[in-house]
Amino acid sequence: MADIVTPEEIQALLGALEKGELLPPLEDKEMFGRFVKEYDFKRPDKFSKDQLRVLQMIIEGFARSWGTFLSAKMGSLVLIEIDKIGQLTYEEYLRGLSHPWVIIIFSAGPLQGNALFEFSPTLTFTILDKLLGGYGGTYDTVRELTEIEEAIFSSVVNDGLRYFRQSLKDVIKVNTRIESIESNPQFVQIVPPAEIVLSVTLEMKIDETSGLLGLCFPFMLLEPIANELKTKSYFSSQREPDKYKPQILDHLKSVKLPVSGKLGSVKLVVRDVLDLEVGDIIKLDTLVKDPIDIQVKRKTKWSGRAGLSGNFRAVKIEKEFDDF
Repeated sequence: MADIVTPEEIQALLGALEKGELLPPLEDKEMFGRFVKEYDFKRPDKFSKDQLRVLQMIIEGFARSWGTFLSAKMGSLVLIEIDKIGQLTYEEYLRGLSHPWVIIIFSAGPLQGNALFEFSPTLTFTILDKLLGGYGGTYDTVRELTEIEEAIFSSVVNDGLRYFRQSLKDVIKVNTRIESIESNPQFVQIVPPAEIVLSVTLEMKIDETSGLLGLCFPFMLLEPIANELKTKSYFSSQREPDKYKPQILDHLKSVKLPVSGKLGSVKLVVRDVLDLEVGDIIKLDTLVKDPIDIQVKRKTKWSGRAGLSGNFRAVKIEKEFDDF
């Protein structure tokens, strides 16, 4: 039988609590304030919130680019969106995959180690059906891929890895390569079971059909570029003003712009303009000896004087304006 607390004991406990002699249990977080936070020392977080934010932006860019490419390749509307992103142990990640599953093990040199690119069987067979001219409806078939299907699907994965490389280029240039394709998660051991990995789950919609795919990056794979996976470093690498300056200047040198010399101007009423005929003379507000404006797209860049260069009419530049 459970012990019964008497009214006197309740009063004594409340009095001790008010005097600070007794602290509330840790589970009562509201009494401690917002600083109380649960932390699992057996599974510490390896990726900071800032790094996760940058990785999410990289993968979102990859998903948009690859989705656009697949839309053109399959002749269907393809949308790829992040469903969830987080960190967990590799053992927990593998437990979330069933058998059979389409698991692509790929490398990303110069980074050491391998990562995973995995697809649900339903999504895999939908993509294959669309590529082979089918309607790409929902498939309940759950089986391993044949060698021919693996070869066809490998080309789809290689296209995806190509766009992943492009989305990662502001952080590091990598060379992705498919190492192997597995169907049983238990045979995919790229890191120890207790190692922390970054798991990214995406949803791919092909017309009215949808399915899940995912990426798995071990922390030890991304650790060498951890400093670049910060918001400040990532955006500063995207805004290097001098990085492409020589190439931009090379392209601009061949751009043609209209350059004209403005001899002068005059204001006329509409009636006088309508009465103008061939042979009429318009008196300008400048003298022959006055400098003329040299304009680029109607904006004055220099001033100079009109004259001749051989048999050609020309303008000699005498002054440059800095506020062009």
